[in-house]
Amino acid sequence: MKRRILLLLSFVMMAMGLSAQSLVFHYYGGKSATVALPATVSLADGKIVVSNDSSSVEINKGEVLTVSYRGKKGDVNGDEQVDIGDVSTILWLIADSEEGETGHEGETEHAPAGVEAVDLGLPSGTLWANMNLGAEKPEDFGSYFAWGETQPKDVYSWDTYSYWNDINGDGKGDSDEMVNLGSDIASTDYDAATVNWGSPWRMPSRTQFKELLDNTTSTWTTQNGINGRKFTGSNGNSIFLPTTGFDGDDQLVYAGSRGHYWSSSPNDELYACYLLFYSGGAYWTNGLRSNGFTVRPVR
Repeated sequence: MKRRILLLLSFVMMAMGLSAQSLVFHYYGGKSATVALPATVSLADGKIVVSNDSSSVEINKGEVLTVSYRGKKGDVNGDEQVDIGDVSTILWLIADSEEGETGHEGETEHAPAGVEAVDLGLPSGTLWANMNLGAEKPEDFGSYFAWGETQPKDVYSWDTYSYWNDINGDGKGDSDEMVNLGSDIASTDYDAATVNWGSPWRMPSRTQFKELLDNTTSTWTTQNGINGRKFTGSNGNSIFLPTTGFDGDDQLVYAGSRGHYWSSSPNDELYACYLLFYSGGAYWTNGLRSNGFTVRPVR
């Protein structure tokens, strides 16, 4: 399902007293484009259009070398790449930067009751949800998603994967038959967290998983009879991730013993990065995009 999010930043910018601020987009080859705020921002079909009364900039994937706003520039979302994902991250930073004063105008959040954004004291300021996408409480497994798909389904296999076309008829995932979803699906139409909970919720990037592992204490524990890992930040706050296992070829495996959580970061045409944990430890690795993994949103 295609989404279109319209962020009317004019009210936000005026409320924050930022009418003199600008977004500067730097392109490969030395060119740049500047749009003064307040401006209207549209996100749709992998493009971002930023416009005011006198100018407009349309950004396509892979065009932008860096973008800056109030000292924030470059790899803003921490995915080790500079692309359209950084533009959208900056836009959410604008709308969120004065939390409590602006009332979050421009957001489309519709997360279910009970969802909380937990501050773990991480260097980037990333907030982690207290439960999985599709869950009703922290120890629930929630829903399973193939990478880039936004709705759960009955069977997870290459045959049912939305972004693979079996052109040669061999029944196997082939890189030259895979639809290119871009360098990062966070906050796009392929992001299950954003589609189901609304912005600014999104799937965590590989780098955000690494930050979680590097800046929290992870312990194997049981919560209400469910095995999982508790990640505790330096500020004492924590989140619990249950051992969801994964769904592949119409079979749920490792439920109760391992956790498999998608990131927004691809590895190559067939694989994407995910967080794997069990009783012995936790680390990020790569899994077939057609598998059904769970999602723990961030914002």
